[in-house]
Formats: sequence, structure tokens, C-alpha cells
Amino acid sequence: KNKMARTYLYLLALSAAFLAAEVTADPEKPKFPESFKTRLSVSETGQKEAALADGETARTYNPTKGMEVQIFQGHTSTKPEQVFSVRLELYAQNISYRIGPENRTCIKEKVHTAMPLQWALLKEANYIGERTVRLFKLDAWEYNSSSGLHVTFYNEPHQDIPFGVHAISNERAVVVEYFGFVPGTPNPSIYQVPTKCRKTSESQVVEEISTEVTTPEMIKASEQYWIDFVARMH
Repeated sequence: KNKMARTYLYLLALSAAFLAAEVTADPEKPKFPESFKTRLSVSETGQKEAALADGETARTYNPTKGMEVQIFQGHTSTKPEQVFSVRLELYAQNISYRIGPENRTCIKEKVHTAMPLQWALLKEANYIGERTVRLFKLDAWEYNSSSGLHVTFYNEPHQDIPFGVHAISNERAVVVEYFGFVPGTPNPSIYQVPTKCRKTSESQVVEEISTEVTTPEMIKASEQYWIDFVARMH
């Protein structure tokens, strides 16, 4: 009987320890989709009434082919009227096409960085607990770089959809919030070179060239993405 009692108590203690570990364990890290369309709101930290940008954005990535497309339509703090901008990044070919709200013509530039997947830093982020944002209880994941960049990703528990991002760089901070986030890749025609950017000698459709990027390159490029993003919003 004593042996059975000891065994029972041992199993009971083991079960209690397992349950305690389960309760305190970090949640599973979300896997945000790289291709999506969403409504986007960007504001300065603590200055919600002074939004920096508000509108619809569509982003799609083809990492294996080294291509990225960004489309934004909405308002910015410097352009209260409706603006429209397009960026087609062909990292495998080291070429970038940009049509921005300030300039109706196309700007073709050389690209000298690896392709920065938007959520690459999330893979390196640490869970910092639950946070409440606009009455929503969210999981928070924080990434800190040696250069002073701090990025926190928020998601609703057990959801692979981003709720928002808080990015700090050079003592400047912005909050990005997503509304109506829809995962999925748009029509392949989105990878066509914009009409304004075409020359008679250029193909209308981008040639897909495979490219591979190492993890350190990806992290560095993604850090620079968020540094540039914060800088553009100020």
C-alpha cells in the first residue's frame, strides 16, 4: 500500500508540474503571411490624432524569385489629398522601379541589398508577454538590434495574422496597425513593369531569376527595411 501511495503521489506531483509548465509556457510564435492586402494606419507613438499615413496597401513577395511589389493608396500627413504609389523591387536583377506621390514619372534605381522579408525579424524575436492594445489582449514579440532598432510585433493569441507593429529607430517611433488583413498572392500580372517604366527595348513582363539569400543577409536587410520605414514616416 505504501508503495502504491508513493507512486500515486509521484504521478500526481508529475502531473501538477506538467500542468504548471504548460500554463507558463510561451505561446507558439505566429507565422504571418508574406503576401497580403490590408488597410494600413501609421501614426507616431502617443500621437494617434496625428496619423502619418492611412489607406490601403497591398504587398506580395516571391522570395524564390527575388521579387517584391508594394502598392499604397490613401493619405499621408504631407499629402492630405488621395495619393497612389507603386514600388516594384527586382532584387534578383538589382533593379527597383518606383512611382511615388511626389513624382508621376517612373524612377528606375539599382538595388544593392538582399530581399527584406517584412516578418524576418519576427523569427528572431522573443516573447515578452501579453499586452492590451485598444482593449484587445495581444501576444507581443520583441526584436532588438545592436544598432538601436527595436521592433515589437503584436498578434491575437493563436492567430497567424498581424495586429500591429511598433518600431523605434534613432529615437523616432511609429505604430503600424492593420485592419481587414487578407492573406494571399494577387494576380501574377502585378509583377509586370509599370507602363510608365517601360522602354521599347524592355520586356513588359519581368523575367523571373532564382536567387538565394542567407539568413544574416536577410536579417540585415529586414533591419534596414524597418529603419527606412520609420525614417520615411517622419
